[in-house]
Amino acid sequence: MVAVPEDREKTNPRKRYRIVNGSAGKNLELSSVKKYNKSTHSAASSYHITLDAIALHPFETKVYEISYGKLALSCPIARPLGETTIDEIKRCSSSLYKNFSPIDAMPEWPPENPFEHSKLLNSYELQDNDWIRLYLELAVATTNRGTITDHNDLSNLKIIQVAIDTTPQNVDLVLNRTNFAIVYIRYKDSCEARVGKDVDRVAIVRRAFHEQLGCFSLVGKTLSLPKE
Repeated sequence: MVAVPEDREKTNPRKRYRIVNGSAGKNLELSSVKKYNKSTHSAASSYHITLDAIALHPFETKVYEISYGKLALSCPIARPLGETTIDEIKRCSSSLYKNFSPIDAMPEWPPENPFEHSKLLNSYELQDNDWIRLYLELAVATTNRGTITDHNDLSNLKIIQVAIDTTPQNVDLVLNRTNFAIVYIRYKDSCEARVGKDVDRVAIVRRAFHEQLGCFSLVGKTLSLPKE
């Protein structure tokens, strides 16, 4: 089984915290994972993670795997450890929250090549945004879980090109358009056990924030790089 990289920030809790808290979260920097608890009652797990934060009290986040074998993660909690509000309690107990599923519409390869028609990141932007590598590793790890047993090394993934599309999509209208994006990551995977000879690939990851629920989500998949 390919393990999800559990020593990294799942679904980027910094992103969710900054969205919810505005300027109050701009200087948040997480340094390391302090501890985490993983549920074991089903194949799709939930993770309660405590992290050390620079210039802040310990930080906590909760991440749910919506479906096993897919990149489908939601992050409803990302906050300083122990900080809870009445609004948050009401939100998490609502029927809308319990029925929320970010995988109702999985992102697909668009009719027009996104590497020709969307914003491309330059080399400096790739270096400054470590979440891109995280998104790629999560997409590869989750979509290959249970398929191979001894090739879980993700260090051989090589990012070639990244495009970001922030135009409106045919998804739930309550998603915050300001923080909505589909990220296309073209990469090479030299692990034959995962991809055979099909080394040229693309990860498609949709990042969204559900304003009403205060929930950040990542949904996506990997596929062979479509031919022109």
